[in-house]
Amino acid sequence: MGIGTMGFGQAGMKTVVAADWCRPFPEAFKEIRGNIPIVTGYIGDEQVLKQLFREHLHPTTLMCGFSCQLVALSVVQMMTGP
Repeated sequence: MGIGTMGFGQAGMKTVVAADWCRPFPEAFKEIRGNIPIVTGYIGDEQVLKQLFREHLHPTTLMCGFSCQLVALSVVQMMTGP
């Protein structure tokens, strides 16, 4: 999310809305990139996709970074304990 959007920016792309399913990361994203809307939830869920498109109504391309769910799960486990 944060790394991906920064990398996309370096390539000349503009991030207009972001999404992440793991609660701590959207809050961190808001601190780093507060001017970009963020949606919390699984991007495969129809309601999350609808919310993403409500945030940005213009025709656009939906792009995703590398699959980092395993990293996110590891961080959550470290934060909450075994």
